[in-house]
Amino acid sequence: MSYFEYKGKRSDELGLFVQHGQTFPFPEKVVERNNEVDGLSEELIYDRGFYRNVIISFPVIAKPIPGCTVKEQIHEIVAYLYSSKDEPLYTPDDPAYYRMATVTNAMEFLEHLEKVGEGVIEFSAQPHRRAYEGERVKTYTKFPATIYNPTFEPSKPIMRLYGKGDFDIFINQQKMQFKGITDYIEIDCKLLQGKRGAENLSNKIFSYPFFHIPPGNNTIEASSNVTKMEIVPRWVNI
Repeated sequence: MSYFEYKGKRSDELGLFVQHGQTFPFPEKVVERNNEVDGLSEELIYDRGFYRNVIISFPVIAKPIPGCTVKEQIHEIVAYLYSSKDEPLYTPDDPAYYRMATVTNAMEFLEHLEKVGEGVIEFSAQPHRRAYEGERVKTYTKFPATIYNPTFEPSKPIMRLYGKGDFDIFINQQKMQFKGITDYIEIDCKLLQGKRGAENLSNKIFSYPFFHIPPGNNTIEASSNVTKMEIVPRWVNI
């Protein structure tokens, strides 16, 4: 038997053990098909650029915890599973990655668990698995520099750019311009914002779109007044 880790706590610490039959779904890419275009026999496919969430099922069995009543154990499991937002979900069979997920069938599962001591927990998970390696800060002080994306998916990094005045940053052919920087600006390429601590600096960004880091080797270039760059690359895979 195995376990999963949710919100930083292992399920087996609460007496929940994963049985055989765990699902390993792949996300569905969202596309639109049009097969009624005059003069064309084949379908036209429009890629909308995102994936749907996946449902991950864990068949589990509950084993008694020494010094804990069944009621106390169930209450702990309730507190463990409920969340109003996506939380980190980790399984030991995929040690380099985790997902962000919420439980979708908590009430049904707990009712079944109380009756027979086992059941199936279902998580609605964001489509991409997040690499732990992608959360480590990479620091650059000399340019041009190279950053390697080891996955098959482009990433949307967090970048802290140190410098004063106006400067440009390039990743391959992508370019972003910044003006009036006093010491640094941090950009979040997923949330599409710029800040310094709690201060909003989005008005210092003068070009769009925000960066993405494609798979493979990528060249980083910067104006001469950029003294340092810190990148949290956020590598992801399906």
